[in-house]
Amino acid sequence: MDGKVSYSGIEMIKPATGLSVSLAPNPVHDRLIVSSTDNIKTLSIINSKGQIVKQVFVSGITNQHEIELKELPAGSYFIKVAGENQGWTRQFIKQ
Repeated sequence: MDGKVSYSGIEMIKPATGLSVSLAPNPVHDRLIVSSTDNIKTLSIINSKGQIVKQVFVSGITNQHEIELKELPAGSYFIKVAGENQGWTRQFIKQ
């Protein structure tokens, strides 16, 4: 440690109004089901270091998608759901 301090920018994120997203199950073992009131376009799994470890581009019109996660190690992750008109991020646990 060299005693230096650095700061990164902080951004405020307002939750989208009218958007509802649910995850099941949480904690997850192998497969996570994502349901949304908006059509799902992209699902991004982000690790605790802020790195995208998995990204799925959803084709067609769907408001529910199942994502395979058995290759991920156990830990805490975030899922970013991008719909046609809105986005949403939530934390989940992989066991």
